[in-house]
Amino acid sequence: SDKIKLIGRGGYFNRISKRSNYDDHYMDYSAGLKTVMNLSENDNLEISYGFDQYDKARYVNDERTHDHDYTNRQNTVRALYSRIFGKNTLTAGADFLNDYLTTYQFANNGSKTQNSYDAFAQFDYNPLQWLNIVASLRHDYFSASSQHATTGRLALMTKWKGFSIRANYAGGFRAPQAFDEDLHVGIVGGERLVTVLADNLKEERSNSLSVSADLYRKFGSVQTNLLIEGFYTDLNNVFALRKLDRPDAQGNTVQERYNAYGAKVFGLNLEGKAMFT
Repeated sequence: SDKIKLIGRGGYFNRISKRSNYDDHYMDYSAGLKTVMNLSENDNLEISYGFDQYDKARYVNDERTHDHDYTNRQNTVRALYSRIFGKNTLTAGADFLNDYLTTYQFANNGSKTQNSYDAFAQFDYNPLQWLNIVASLRHDYFSASSQHATTGRLALMTKWKGFSIRANYAGGFRAPQAFDEDLHVGIVGGERLVTVLADNLKEERSNSLSVSADLYRKFGSVQTNLLIEGFYTDLNNVFALRKLDRPDAQGNTVQERYNAYGAKVFGLNLEGKAMFT
């Protein structure tokens, strides 16, 4: 109907890699469903669900061996609401991700599961014709490390005839959790390599500030533009990797993710353009 729309999707992938004495079978299934609801002239709500599963299996003489089984399955749910107040817009939403992995690379074909949740809100405020302010707040939770994080962003833009200024602040966060690539056993220099987290690993945080000014002027048939911008980022508890002296219980080489020192990054850019019109 005009007020409610349903959108569905689905996909399937299959590939067989034939070797001299075995075959590897790769399959991927994906599906999704989204509903878009126009609650009123100024209110909109979207709810969506997504599923993806990637499988790998090994066959010898057309029989599955189960010694190279691999499955990665993800379920995602999202809700997004928006409301228009004249020239202003409020947006709010939430996400959920369930990530499941089982692989022969884990001891006894074990499995690992991670969940992450987030909720966010943003207000786009236009009090004057020449002024725009965007403020947002976001909260995340990561089950693997039982960590909560709240970050914010504030952006401001002013615009006059041929001149504009932009200023932006953003907070960043990386949870002390195992990422997808860490859940696999890699091969480096002929050695099996696994990644683990340090016992006292803390979250990585950042604070970034940027300011820019744009000036446009026309001199006869020549259009000119002068851009000046600067940025500053402060990083704390930056993630880094180090190789440990002892292997794990399966004899794999181990590298550990730990907190290195912080860092400060800043810069200034000056750019000029001229075009004949």
